[in-house]
Amino acid sequence: MITKPPHRSPSALTLVSLLLAAGLSACSSTPPRAPAPPASLVTIDGDTTEWPSGANMAADGSNLYFGFSVPGAPFTLQAADESVVLALDTDASTSTGQTSDLKAFDQLGIDVEIVFSPRKPDGSAGNGVALARVDSAGNRTAINHGEADFSFAPTFANPAYEGRFSRFIAQAPELARAGLVRGIFSIRDAQGQIVGYSDPFEVRLPAAKRAPLADVVIPQKPLNSVRLVSWNILRGKPVDEPAVFARMLQALRPDVVLLQEWNRGTEAELKSWFTVHVDPAVDWNVRLLEQPADKPGLTGGVAIVSRLPLSPAAPTPKVESDNVRAIAAKVRSPLGEIAVASIHLKCCGSAAGPEEARRIAEASAVNATLKTLRAPMVVVGGDYNLVGGRAPLDTLANTLDAGGNLAPAPAFLLGERLMTTWRDDPSPFSAGRLDYVLTSPSTLSVAQTFIVDTRRLTDGALAMMGLDRADSAASDHMPVVVDLTTPPAKK
Repeated sequence: MITKPPHRSPSALTLVSLLLAAGLSACSSTPPRAPAPPASLVTIDGDTTEWPSGANMAADGSNLYFGFSVPGAPFTLQAADESVVLALDTDASTSTGQTSDLKAFDQLGIDVEIVFSPRKPDGSAGNGVALARVDSAGNRTAINHGEADFSFAPTFANPAYEGRFSRFIAQAPELARAGLVRGIFSIRDAQGQIVGYSDPFEVRLPAAKRAPLADVVIPQKPLNSVRLVSWNILRGKPVDEPAVFARMLQALRPDVVLLQEWNRGTEAELKSWFTVHVDPAVDWNVRLLEQPADKPGLTGGVAIVSRLPLSPAAPTPKVESDNVRAIAAKVRSPLGEIAVASIHLKCCGSAAGPEEARRIAEASAVNATLKTLRAPMVVVGGDYNLVGGRAPLDTLANTLDAGGNLAPAPAFLLGERLMTTWRDDPSPFSAGRLDYVLTSPSTLSVAQTFIVDTRRLTDGALAMMGLDRADSAASDHMPVVVDLTTPPAKK
C-alpha cells in the first residue's frame, strides 16, 4: 500500500504539483473533464500545442498518447534524481492491479507503470525508462519499450513532453479492448516515496485496430534540389555489412552524405567503399576526420561524402586541445556554394552534468569554424546527442544564417507522426530524436524531409525500393533525409 506523504515544499525535481498539459492542480480526486485532442492531430515532435488545456491522454485504435508539463526548472526526463511515473489502471477497476489508500490513487487499480529515471536495484539514481505490468502485490513484470513501440519527445530537458505507446502489448491485453482507462502521474523520491502527484485522469478507448504498415516509398528528389542525408552508421559497421548500407544509400540516391561513426580506415578507403558499393560511375569526393590511433572512439569518425565538388576541409574545431567530432567543407552545388558540416556531439549525461557542458563547448567551436567559411548557405547535420538540454543545438545554430539562426528540418518517419531517429530496444533509453539537420532558412528551403525506418513499411513498398525489413536494424540510428532548394523570390 502507498501512504500519503507529508506535505513538503517542491524542489527543482520534487513536485508537489505535476501539471498535465496546460496545468492541473494536485491532490484532487476529481478526474478532469477536458476533452482529449483528436488522436489524428497528435504528433510526437515535442511541440505540445495540439493538446487542449487540461487534456493529457488520447487514444486511437492502435495507440495511447500522453502529454504533460512540469513546473519549475526543466530537467532531463530520463536522467533525473527522482522518477516521473505514469501509472495506468488499464481496465478501470480496483479489482485488479495495485491499490492504494492515498486519496488521489484510491479509485485506481494500477496495472501498468511507465517510470522515467527508474531507481536501480541498489536504490541509486537510474536512467532511461522502464515499463512494467503490476499485480495486486506490487510485483512488476518488465515490458520491453521496443515491443510497446514506446517513444516520447523531446529527449532533452523541456517544460512539456508528449509520447505514445501501442495498445497491443502482450502483458496488457486489456488495452486492446474498447473501454475506459484511468491514470495518474506522480513523482517518486530517492526512497521510492510519492512526493507529488497530479489529478487522476481518464480516457475512453475506441475499438482496437492495429495500424497498418506504411505503404509508402522513398519520395523522389524534387527537380533543381540537392538531397542531403545524415546518418550515424554505428562504429563503421558498413565495412563489415556493406550490403545493408549500400541498399539504403542506393535507394536514397543522395547528393551529399554526412556520416558519423565511420571509425574505420582512411579517406581513400571511404571513397573506395562508396565507389564499390553505392555508385561506381561517380567520382566521389570525401572529407573524413580520421580516427587517431591514440584516442580510439573519442574523436574522428565524421565524414562528408559528395557527388558534388568539395572544398578542402575546414580546420578541425577543438575544445581545449581535443578535436571535436566535426568536419566542415563547402559543396559546390546547383543551388550555390553550401557550407556543410557533419557533427557528433558528446553523448550521455543530463542537463546539469559535465557532458552537457562539453556538448555546449563543442557546439560553440563548430559554430566558430563555420563562421570562418563565410558561406551564405549552411547545413549542419549529425548526431546532436540532445539528452541534456537544448542549449547545444541553439549554440550551434546561433547567427549562422543571414537572417538569424539556423533551423532544424522537421523530419518525420515515413508514414508516421513520429520524429524518432534513434532506437535501441535492449537499451534502457526509449526511442527518440537524437539526429538533426539544421539549415539556413533565409537562403535554403526544405522541399521535403523524412526519416527512413524499414521496420514500419509494407513488404510491397520495401520490394519496390530494393530494401529489406531488417535493414534499419543495422544501426541504432536511422538516416535523416533533407531535400534542399532555394527560397522563392520575394515579390
